[in-house]
Order: sequence, then C-alpha cells, then structure tokens
Amino acid sequence: MLIASPPPAPTTVVEFGVPQPDGDVALTVEGFQVSLRRASGTPVTVTSIAGPVRLTDNTRQASTYRRGRVLLAGDRR
Repeated sequence: MLIASPPPAPTTVVEFGVPQPDGDVALTVEGFQVSLRRASGTPVTVTSIAGPVRLTDNTRQASTYRRGRVLLAGDRR
C-alpha cells in the first residue's frame, strides 16, 4: 500500500509479508523506490519524498509470556 500526499503530509509505504530492517530504520528515497517498484511492478524512479514513514506488519512476539514466577510484559521501546 502506498500513501502519497502533497507536502507537508508524510509519504508512507506499508508492506505486508516483506522482511523489514530491525529497529527504527528511517525510510530512504532508495528504500521507498524499491518498495514502490515491488508493489507496482513498474520501474519508477523516485527523486525525493516528504516526511517518510515506514509501517510494517512485523511482530516480535514471545513464544511464552509466563514461565514459573516470571511474567514478560511491555514492548521493545
């Protein structure tokens, strides 16, 4: 999914089922171009993006949340 709005709104790309970088890695022009080409199947060239945002369906779920007296709670931030 691509959300391209006129500035100052952010340019957003949402990909499902595609491995994404770990952590909060900024979306670059090159990364956006790769995502857009993958989603559209066309060899588009991206020269700039405004306020890039990366959203993914990545989840990092624990295999268990309780083991004995230990309870895992919270998120990675």
